[in-house]
Amino acid sequence: MGIQSYGGQTGKRLAHARRQVVVYSGILPVTRDENGLAVVLGLEIAHAVTNHGGERMSQALLVEMGGLTLDAALSQNETKTNGLFLAAYGLGAQVGILLPYSSV
Repeated sequence: MGIQSYGGQTGKRLAHARRQVVVYSGILPVTRDENGLAVVLGLEIAHAVTNHGGERMSQALLVEMGGLTLDAALSQNETKTNGLFLAAYGLGAQVGILLPYSSV
């Protein structure tokens, strides 16, 4: 596992799927002191060790595959409601599956 720091004004931090933690210097004012930075690093290290990045990529792939499957099933039936079904699936997947685990 490696920890990298980058300059810049962004307050982002992230854990790569390759078990790398990246911290941008713009987060330092938010963390206020060494204890705050230790909390942020601890959280990101936990994400890297538990492979949360890989899990999110797998979820996104499954959602995409579900959308393609639904599209293929609906393509046999040419109606205007097909677009509504696909839009509802996309919204449901985004709100119900992807967003709850997002850091945004």
